[in-house]
Formats: sequence, C-alpha cells, structure tokens
Amino acid sequence: FILGNLYTSGIFLGLEEIRYSNMLHYLPAYLTLILSLIFVWVFKLGVTGAITASLISAMTAFVVATRHLKREFEIIIPAPREAIWSVGRLGVVYAISHMLLQLNYKADVLMLQKMRPAAEVGFYSIGVSITEQLWLIPFTIGLVLLSRTANDTDNTGAAQRTALLLRIGVMLGVAGSIVLWLLAPLLVPLVFGKPYIASVPIIQAILPGIVIFIIFRLLESHLAGMGKPYLAIWALVPSLLLNIGLNLWLIPRYGAIGSAWATNISYASATVVYVAIYLRTMKTTLWELFIPGRQDIEKARRIWKERKKKR
Repeated sequence: FILGNLYTSGIFLGLEEIRYSNMLHYLPAYLTLILSLIFVWVFKLGVTGAITASLISAMTAFVVATRHLKREFEIIIPAPREAIWSVGRLGVVYAISHMLLQLNYKADVLMLQKMRPAAEVGFYSIGVSITEQLWLIPFTIGLVLLSRTANDTDNTGAAQRTALLLRIGVMLGVAGSIVLWLLAPLLVPLVFGKPYIASVPIIQAILPGIVIFIIFRLLESHLAGMGKPYLAIWALVPSLLLNIGLNLWLIPRYGAIGSAWATNISYASATVVYVAIYLRTMKTTLWELFIPGRQDIEKARRIWKERKKKR
C-alpha cells in the first residue's frame, strides 16, 4: 500500500492536483499517529499495534486515492505493455538520478563515520539536518514546477516561469540562511543543549552550499518535468567524485569543517554544470535566468491567481 501511495501521488502530481498528492504524504502520517496512540497506549498492543496502525493508515490513504482516480479515469489491469515499457524505462533513469542525488547528500556523513570520532559525526549530522530545512520552500516550488512543466507545451513560458520561481527561491534561501547564521549560536544550545554547541560552526560553514544547491534543485525539477531526468546525471556524477575526493583530502586536515567545505564545493560544481545544461537546453541566458525584470511582479500575481482558482 505504501508503494501504491507513492505511485498515485505521482499521478496526482502529473495532473497538477498537488493537494491530493500532498494528502498521500500527510494522511498516513496523521492516521498512524492517532491509531498508534489507540492501539499501543490504550489497548497495550505494543509492536503489533504499531504495525497494525501503519498498515491501516497506508491502506486507508490508498483506498481514498484510488477512488478519486476512478472518478476521472478507467483503471486497466493489466496495463498495456507499451505503457509499462515507456514508464519503466523513464523510471530507471529517474531512479539513477535520484540515487546519485542521495549519494551526494550522504557521502560526507559516510566518510566522516570512517575517519572521525562518533561525537564529531553527530555534531556534523545535526548541522546538516538543520541547514537542509532551508530546502523546504524550494522543494515545494520544485514540486509545482515539475507538475506544471509535465503538462506545459509552451517552453518559452515555462522557462520564464521557472526563472521567476528560481529568483524567488534563491532570495528566500539567502534570507533564511542569514537568519539561521545569526540565530544558530542561540538556537542550537536551546534546542539540543550546550554540549551540541560544536554544531554551530558546521551550520555556518555549510550554508553557502545549501543556498547554491537551491538553484540546482529548482532547475532540475523543470527539466525532469520535461521528461529529461538524465541531464542531471551529467552534473551529479562529477559532483559526487569531487565530493569524495575533497572529503578524503579535507577531513583528515580539518575534520567536520573540511567536510562542510567539500560539500559546498561539490554542490557548487553540480550547480554550475547544470546551469550550463539548462541554458543550452532551454536556449536562454544567464541574464534572463537570474536578473529580475519589470514583468516579475505581474507574473507572480498571475501565478498566484491561477493557484487560487485551482484551489
């Protein structure tokens, strides 16, 4: 049922029904929490109760989603071979791209675990998990881009919309990073305790890479929505190799801070390569992509009105 929810969530995303797509992420979590309290706390069923709560939650979300789909589409079982082959072939490419992305995220932590004390790894992991919260808004924007681009035949309009959302996402990321850089010395001891104050320099060191990578994530969402996830591989493979090489060199010398800078450099390299790929693919310029124009406010209002109508 969990796998089915992932599939149906993707269908809703492709249909630009983002509300239902999000529902398949949040509904099981809320139901699991409520049912776990009932089965584990009230009926004292322990692990069995927790598993039952998870199963019922996933099943409920799947039934709700499929009933909604049946109202608009005929569900054919088994699916045509041509459709299976087409989706499967593209899905493999998406999977490879996603795997490389996750390796870029986790390579630093994995290498720190082998080369530094456990306490330092813990400080680094906390720092990374905090700074990555800056990706939440760009990730949401990326979902909208992926959904809209998959249904958009106007490449010029799509590129202009992406440029606008990119500028908004980067500005939000920069603003958030400045606030986090200033407040980290106060927030970390308050939330995690004074022993974790060592995470503060790591948070401050890794912020540039986190902000720069917002550009990659938003542009990648656009081209992935166009059915071109393979383009990300050209940026992620060299970035991963650079990440590993820099970590091998910097961790023994500078510890967790060195790993943070290795991450910054690898994220920046992936972003630079992908920006070049995006400009060539969409036949646009750096100026059009990053420099705000007079029509930005008008475009933002138009997009906002369109979103309100769909709600």
